[in-house]
Parts: sequence; C-alpha cells; structure tokens
Amino acid sequence: MGTRRISSLRNRIRTHGTRHLNENQERHELYMRLTILEIERNRRESEKRSLIDRLSAIDQRLESVQAEQTLVEQLLEKLSPEKPGTIPARSGEVFRY
Repeated sequence: MGTRRISSLRNRIRTHGTRHLNENQERHELYMRLTILEIERNRRESEKRSLIDRLSAIDQRLESVQAEQTLVEQLLEKLSPEKPGTIPARSGEVFRY
C-alpha cells in the first residue's frame, strides 16, 4: 500500500470525533465528545501496535528467507562449482538466471 493510498484513506475516515466544537454545546455533549476521542485514540494506538508487530514478523521472515537462500546457493556451489550464476540444465546445457 503506497503512501498516496494511505493518505487518501486517512482523509476519508470520518468519526464522531471529527465534528467541530460549538460553544453552544451542552456539558454532556462535550463529555461524550471527550469519550469518543479517547476511544478513537485507543483504537488508533492498537492499530499502530498491530502494524508494528506485523512489520516485525515480516522482517523476521525476510531474514530467514535470506539465510535459506544463502544456504541453497552454498549447496549449489558444492554440487556444481562451474560458473557462478548459472544453473546446469538436464541436457547438459547451461542457462543463465
């Protein structure tokens, strides 16, 4: 998801907390607004923590993929120490990848 899409999503999110304040509002309405804002803040913090956890899991997976890729490349080198960057074909021809 690009930054352009995220900013457009953020601009489309509408909650009760985005309503404008009015000096003529009753006391209970102001307390309700305060409560709504607190709930929204908690929800956003929860979303942020979830996103950070997800990014951490993705980073860990990328590291394990890189480690496995290095291991496979080393095994290939041991099996066929021909030219690096080539894969021997079944017929004996060599294809570049």
